[in-house]
Amino acid sequence: MADSGDVLGVTHDLSALLSSEERDYLVRNNGDQVKISSLNGKVVGLYFSLSWCTGRQSFTLDELLEFYQEVASKGDFEVVFLTTCHQDYDSFKRYFSKMPWLAVPFHDSDTRRRLMEFFDVRVAPTIVIFDSHGNVATVDGIKILLEYGTDAYPFTREIINSLLDKEEEAKKNNFIRFILTFKSRNYLISKDRNQVPISELEGKTVALYFWPLDEFTSPLIDIYNKLKAKGDKFEIVSISWTFKQDEEKFNKEMEKIPWLALPFKDKTPKKLIYYFDTNKYPTLVIIGPDGKILNSNAIKLLDEYGVEAYPFTPKRLDELAEIDKIRQESQTLESLLVYGDRDFVIDNSGSKVMRTPSMSSFPACPGWLYLFNSHKEPRELINVYGANAYPFTKEHLQHLEEHMDEMAKGWPKKLRHELHAEHEFSLTRHVSVYRCDGCLEMGIGWYFQCEQCCFGLHPNCALKKNEEANSDTKRTLRD
Repeated sequence: MADSGDVLGVTHDLSALLSSEERDYLVRNNGDQVKISSLNGKVVGLYFSLSWCTGRQSFTLDELLEFYQEVASKGDFEVVFLTTCHQDYDSFKRYFSKMPWLAVPFHDSDTRRRLMEFFDVRVAPTIVIFDSHGNVATVDGIKILLEYGTDAYPFTREIINSLLDKEEEAKKNNFIRFILTFKSRNYLISKDRNQVPISELEGKTVALYFWPLDEFTSPLIDIYNKLKAKGDKFEIVSISWTFKQDEEKFNKEMEKIPWLALPFKDKTPKKLIYYFDTNKYPTLVIIGPDGKILNSNAIKLLDEYGVEAYPFTPKRLDELAEIDKIRQESQTLESLLVYGDRDFVIDNSGSKVMRTPSMSSFPACPGWLYLFNSHKEPRELINVYGANAYPFTKEHLQHLEEHMDEMAKGWPKKLRHELHAEHEFSLTRHVSVYRCDGCLEMGIGWYFQCEQCCFGLHPNCALKKNEEANSDTKRTLRD
């Protein structure tokens, strides 16, 4: 988004902003032309979007349609659709057919590109709102619509600033109450459908569980029950937006969980998904008793440490890191393989292979320990580097990463690909492990990413048309 300080409050002549040398009109989905001058004196929202992009799953066309229908009857609000990217006119036409408002014609890509650059639009959808005098009221109309809806209308800077000031005050006084309350609803629901006041969460460590998945819900239930049995002040709230249209599915989910949830069809999940900028499945946001966010996604933390991660504070994480360090330094092959009375492993025939005296004195092999303790999964390392990942030591893997860095210097900084022809890809270094949207395999380090909708390809897929580059990449990583 554009720097709000550069554009907020700036007055624009919408006729000059939305027109071109050859065009002084906008269009409706039936083909009718409407003079841009008809927008004078109206509140106008520029809606930058496209049909398939999921950069912001928390805001959909349906949300904008609902708001539009609420205020359009007043006659002083209009939306102008600007497709951020479509391959062909037919796809534009199909998407635009759902909209009762205006659009910059499909053929005028120069105007769309100019406005996207001017407002620095990098994610779809984006809504830039002008008040009735042509002043830019907000470059983040998505946030305003999700959090305030019609309460923000007619989007003057005075109204928006007042709402934002009240929001800041509410955050300071009680962050949990601020994020979980919606209009007059000040409660959550329990498994037996009782209403539980949000105020009961004050002073507790609270986990917001987005996008619940069965494979994580089961261990999370075990962790939750253990913490509650110990009397720890801990609570979980399910944020189940995906169930909002399926009450049967929502009820089945509620039967599984022992914690709290937002009511069925509640609109708060969309605000929270946008607020915490999350679209990962699943996500567990940890909020401390003082209202501060302790961890933006504790899934991996709980998966690794379970109840030992509680209370998720920086001090506790430092303690766990120190425990890991001591454990790693004293670790042996026997300590990994022997458990209680079970002092054997089995071969591929199922026969027991008993512990030998040599096992008890087997040294802590660095390669073995790094394979188990690396932040990168062995499967992911092998997938990227093949047999060349051996012996899995930190030094060896660092060498491979440095070699890949050197290779990346010869790759294009920008490219287009048939798997995602709508947008340009940028060469980017991922901070951890990513999933290639081309072959669906895991990757590490450098990859090509669409910045608008997070579609990513690792080099093998992105460079597949360049057979020489592709074979060089595979040969260097795996040979």
